[in-house]
Amino acid sequence: MKTTITLLAGIFLLMMNSCNNSNETKIKNNQVMQSTEEQKKGILHGIDLYVEGGRKGDQNG
Repeated sequence: MKTTITLLAGIFLLMMNSCNNSNETKIKNNQVMQSTEEQKKGILHGIDLYVEGGRKGDQNG
């Protein structure tokens, strides 16, 4: 009986640890995706400014 309780408690603790690691991984993935999205927006904004500057330069020429 003690062995069964110990075994069930061990399985429960392993499951809890596994769920915790899964949540941490999801949080890290979301942070990386958010960072990547911000970088993408920054790059696209820079390209837009470059194109706009080229258009204004063409009009003044």
